Amino acid sequence: MSLAAFIVMMIVTVIVVMIVVVMVFVKMFVWIMKMNVALADDLPNQIVEPEQQKRATGDPREPRADRLTQRRTE
Repeated sequence: MSLAAFIVMMIVTVIVVMIVVVMVFVKMFVWIMKMNVALADDLPNQIVEPEQQKRATGDPREPRADRLTQRRTE
């Protein structure tokens, strides 16, 4: 076997091995990163409402004026 044929065979072997290794790593990473995602059919149809409102929708208090505005009105 000539030296050129041996070098070509080694290059092809290295490329094939690299492709196989990359494919194995990709499969492994996909397996690790795989997540169970709930689809729309799996989600509940009813919306949970809070038992009571914590605060009224409108704020009945009047906003306080800052000190500079209060001083000017006096």
